[in-house]
Amino acid sequence: MALLLCGTALGDPFGWESQQDGRIVHDVCPAPGMESSLTSASSAKTLSLHTEDVFHPCRADYVSLLCLRNPDAVGTTVTRVGSLDFPESLRSTLRKPRFRFFPDDSHTGTSLPGNAAGGAGAEAAGMTGPVLYGPAHAPYLRFDIDFMSGEDAEAAEAVIATQEILSNAAGRVALEPGDAVFIDNYQVVHGREPFAARYDGKDRWLKRLNISRDIRRLYTHSASRSRIIPA
Repeated sequence: MALLLCGTALGDPFGWESQQDGRIVHDVCPAPGMESSLTSASSAKTLSLHTEDVFHPCRADYVSLLCLRNPDAVGTTVTRVGSLDFPESLRSTLRKPRFRFFPDDSHTGTSLPGNAAGGAGAEAAGMTGPVLYGPAHAPYLRFDIDFMSGEDAEAAEAVIATQEILSNAAGRVALEPGDAVFIDNYQVVHGREPFAARYDGKDRWLKRLNISRDIRRLYTHSASRSRIIPA
């Protein structure tokens, strides 16, 4: 309830039919058997820096994380696009609609057969667009190396180069119980360090909230006055 109240200061909370049974407030905690998955239920695997729900035009404007437990001080990693210095040739490539973005495993329940270097997903799946877009002096960023691919060799190389730049500029915050962060999903990518889950009732546990600044965008996309985006 506290997370929802704080979130509504920024916009309107919403959820996904394909995620966590359509709940608006998500649990982020490790699950047995999911240790190496590319979802928030993983633990042993690093979650790469990513835009939340990179594939969808109605992806959140803000993503909030509220910490309930984090006894091992597991770090949330973040990189702001405004802090990056892209070479002009790379910036030019990233602004072209030569990239394809795919639904992640939390939406599909399956794993893609490849990644940016190997061509993730079926060719007809996902949506195409640029990685950098919006104002030239303060661009927006859309990126998730695990669920995107370049449409040609130059674009594929640009994905790898961008991943390296993002990783080298990453900061880290270890949330403590009661801490909440609000991530601008258009200007910041975030990830998570790996950790060893014990499943003893004391593992890291966060609550997650997706927030839209324009709920009518969701209504238009789904042709329904619902805060749950259909699968």
